[in-house]
Amino acid sequence: SLVVLVVVGIIGIDNGGSLFLVGLRPPDPDVAQATQRMAVTHGWREATLDLSRLGSEPSYSFSIEGKREQLFGWAYQGASTAPTVAALNDAIEMGYPGYLVDRLNLYGTDDVVLLNDLPNADRIAGGLRDAGFLNIFSGHRLQHFHREGSPRGVIAEWKTLGIGTGAQNLAYLFPGVILGSSTRVDEYDLEHLLRYETIVLSGFDWSDRETAERLIVQAARNGVKVIVDLTGVKEDPLARIPRLLGVWGEAVIMSPETVDVYGPEKTYQLKPFGSHAALWHSHMLQGLEQEFWSFDYLGEQATLVGYNTYGAGKIWFVGLNLPFHAMQTRDPLAIRLLSVLLGLDPGAVQKYRQVPLHGYEAGPGGYHFAYQLDEPQTLFIPVAYHDEMFVLVDGEPVETYSYERLLLFDAPQGKHSVQVGFKQAPLYSFGLVLSGFALLMLLGMVVFQYRRQGDSGDE
Repeated sequence: SLVVLVVVGIIGIDNGGSLFLVGLRPPDPDVAQATQRMAVTHGWREATLDLSRLGSEPSYSFSIEGKREQLFGWAYQGASTAPTVAALNDAIEMGYPGYLVDRLNLYGTDDVVLLNDLPNADRIAGGLRDAGFLNIFSGHRLQHFHREGSPRGVIAEWKTLGIGTGAQNLAYLFPGVILGSSTRVDEYDLEHLLRYETIVLSGFDWSDRETAERLIVQAARNGVKVIVDLTGVKEDPLARIPRLLGVWGEAVIMSPETVDVYGPEKTYQLKPFGSHAALWHSHMLQGLEQEFWSFDYLGEQATLVGYNTYGAGKIWFVGLNLPFHAMQTRDPLAIRLLSVLLGLDPGAVQKYRQVPLHGYEAGPGGYHFAYQLDEPQTLFIPVAYHDEMFVLVDGEPVETYSYERLLLFDAPQGKHSVQVGFKQAPLYSFGLVLSGFALLMLLGMVVFQYRRQGDSGDE
């Protein structure tokens, strides 16, 4: 008992010395003003655009007192949607308000708190106003934008699917590119790929090369425009170069000078790639049937963009890591070339068809809501997707998908009740068994020690 008292005393002394660290800081007046306005208006999600500079206070105030679900805020890094959220922060810092506003619309945001001294804050504020947000409070540190809203899903009708880590660069420039959650091509089925007019592969991977190549060719033969950027693709183990469908990338190092590009009708000039301090290491394309755009390299013409034909379809290839160059430099010509290739307008915010989620409830066990559709649709629901997630429509399971690490499912027409829950992961059962085994071992040790002490007493 003396040992227990000593331990308790030590813990008490340690806690006493740490009391001054407890949050005694007065509330931020601007955060308090924004919170009060949220509490008396109608909205679903709130996004704190502050690059975490406001600390953890908004996470509590806006969710508990303002009664908003938070799209993201303080310490989001451990979330399953962390890459999705990180892309929003990158869009803030790099100045891509079109992408930022498009995704805020897609993710169900009705309140935005914008820190005044953020990079590109004025451009972001302008994008929010164009999207129908009203500035209802301007303080010394932040602005609060709001629009009336309620829980909702979106009908999935994108025309362009991006697969791979590099596809994010194109999405910044062209928000109409929706990103697949997996970077592995062969984890998508053909039926899903045929829903799109265009598929962009950049920084992608596969489990089995032949399966991935066969899937890509089938999509092209069925009329899907496939665009491939070989940057970051697995290298051929023998040749040590990126290769796909008989097309490979030959290594090049670009000097930091303007690049002449030759097209079918005219010659263009791209901004320099890289700099004297960091030369641009990339590749030019080899093995193509048809060259569409070429560039001057060491006095010779090399392929920048070209294609191979598969039946009535084409698979296009892009060299020089052009999407990243366009994203990094904002070269108007590079963006225009990619716009022609993709058939998308740069920076265009999408007009999504929204579907109200009636009676929406969220809790530890999942989500409940009802919807009504005049015809079957694929619904995008902006909640985090997990491998063990399931969706029941009127009690019947339906297939689920994931884009941008969020949930999609095929929704039948009519009015239906939906339950979104989580299956018990195999690791959970293993943990229970392991915990039970550990408990039995502990009990066994206690019993053994007790009997040992009893035997010693008898002696």
